[in-house]
Amino acid sequence: MANKEAKVFKHGNSQAITLNQEALYKAGFAVGDILDYHIEDGKLVFEKKEAESFKEQIQNFYRYGGSYTESEIFDDEPRGRELW
Repeated sequence: MANKEAKVFKHGNSQAITLNQEALYKAGFAVGDILDYHIEDGKLVFEKKEAESFKEQIQNFYRYGGSYTESEIFDDEPRGRELW
């Protein structure tokens, strides 16, 4: 693949890099993927982060302050167009 250009731009309080669809496809990335990165020999290297298992998602939910009440799950009152 020939060298292509990418652009660094400001996105809120962060910076972002634009890449074309072909580059993402060839790298095995998709919109919404979470990437790990590191600097290697002065180059920025991205790697796709492995998806968390359901168990890890639940653990992280609680680890980062997530909570719920029983009524959120076992509420007998209908919402919307549900039939009970």
